[in-house]
Amino acid sequence: MSFPSPSVWGALHFARRHWRLVLATVGVALVAAAALDILTRLGQPGVLADFPSWLPRGDATDRFAPIATSRAATIADQQTLLRATAVVLAILSGLALAGLGVIRAGRQGHDTAIHRAVGASRRVLRTAAGLEAACVVVLVTTAAAALATFGWSWAERTWPGSPGSAPFAASALALLPIGAAIVATLWPGRVGSARRIHAPSGPPLELHVAGLLLGVGAAAVAAALLLAPNVVRRPVTTLQLMHLRADRSPPATIAALLSDLAPGLALASAGTELGLGAVEQATTDCGQCRIGSLPARFLTPRVVTFATSPDTFGAIGARLLAGRLLTPEDAQASEPVVVVNRALAANGFEAAGAVGRRLLLDAEGSRWYRVVGVVDTPTPTGFGAAQLPAEQAWFALPQRPAAFMTVMGRPGVTLPADALVVGAGAEVLERTSLAALARVEASRLRWLHTLLLLAGATALGVAALTAGLLVAGWLAAVRPEVGVRRSVGATRARIVRELGAHLARMAAIATLGAVVAGSGFRAKLAEIAGPQLAWSPAQLLVVLAAMWCVAVALAALPATALLRWSPSRLLSAES
Repeated sequence: MSFPSPSVWGALHFARRHWRLVLATVGVALVAAAALDILTRLGQPGVLADFPSWLPRGDATDRFAPIATSRAATIADQQTLLRATAVVLAILSGLALAGLGVIRAGRQGHDTAIHRAVGASRRVLRTAAGLEAACVVVLVTTAAAALATFGWSWAERTWPGSPGSAPFAASALALLPIGAAIVATLWPGRVGSARRIHAPSGPPLELHVAGLLLGVGAAAVAAALLLAPNVVRRPVTTLQLMHLRADRSPPATIAALLSDLAPGLALASAGTELGLGAVEQATTDCGQCRIGSLPARFLTPRVVTFATSPDTFGAIGARLLAGRLLTPEDAQASEPVVVVNRALAANGFEAAGAVGRRLLLDAEGSRWYRVVGVVDTPTPTGFGAAQLPAEQAWFALPQRPAAFMTVMGRPGVTLPADALVVGAGAEVLERTSLAALARVEASRLRWLHTLLLLAGATALGVAALTAGLLVAGWLAAVRPEVGVRRSVGATRARIVRELGAHLARMAAIATLGAVVAGSGFRAKLAEIAGPQLAWSPAQLLVVLAAMWCVAVALAALPATALLRWSPSRLLSAES
């Protein structure tokens, strides 16, 4: 048994004796610090392009301005999500290092007690522990900076962009060693008393608390992030697309295109195929409705508007629920008509009875539209669609002309030639398919999905590694007690049952807490990232099972020692 020196050599001596613990501590900090740095840097503005090249970005007077706003809001929410995830990882990593620091202090409990018994002051012991913690902090910070720099260079190649500065990352990284430094510095003065000389090494109570916190926190975060399915919903139909812009009068261009388009082709305002449209303030002739406890005849919802041809509903896979769809005769109708979706029918009209009632767009003054049908539309797949209202209104394209349009056709139907489009007074911006466009949209969400997987894997690694080390430390701490029981005749089977029951209670409490915390964390995550992040409780159980499997594997060696060693060896072993 050696005495630590309040110098760097004391820290090196401890590292030599407990190299597995030091290696695990540094590994946890390195992984967490690198992941944290990459997450926070990728959360900086300007990392990703936020708009397709063919779609106008919009200004205060442009009908496409709401789409640009929704996309910008989605990017802002994703950056907020990444920063929040980075903070959670920093806290969990600091907690993990604190738990490992508790193990370190527990393993030095006998040494510390002997030093106190022979007259060593708490100041000397705390100085030695502080220097040791400082050496570990310097090592972790230096290695983490190098690893994060390498990871960031890889991230820049994978997601090109301008990361900007990362002061947030630097401040968040400082949270990592706080727990371990505080515990390592303050613990000697707390446990260094003479009565600890013959006490079992290790702090079982603190191990229980730290294990439960880590099991609940890290497993909840890992379950909420790691097994998330693809955040992009695939389109329900496969379409060929041609994006157009009207060079001359949009009404004349639309009339010419509708008369020349082949059967099976649909014409709609730009973004319709992705569920992206302009957001406008509307007024509905509701009937006998209520706002809170007050009766109201008119309601003022915000709706997403689309201008389409009659064939659009079949092209995108919309299903008629009530009334009828738009027809070619609606173009010449004296009364403007509109088709609403299920959400607007339920929230904007009395008893969901929308058919036959009226809808007014505030931007058009006193022009009322008669509702002729209710449809069930597919979930929007465009980037930024989660920021748009659920209520949708579908107008006849000749009655609400659009300058930017999309021709949609199912596979096997030939899109119009450029000459026909130019002759009608339109310019061809791009020829593509819905699958290709969905891939472009998915690229703006896939990076978030990848980073969430990285954060989830980091949290799972922190949880599994630290839980395993905590369980192993607890098993090592009870060696003297097991030796006493073995010496008085307790069988191995009884000891295994008692230890197993105790560990099972710890695992059950941590699992229950992780289920509750993980469900709440994932619900908040879905609010930020949109409804595309679907999940099931089974994913949470899979993550918890993986965490406990790793923990059991790490604790296998000390558990084997408890069963195989003789009582005399258990009593004389240093925990």
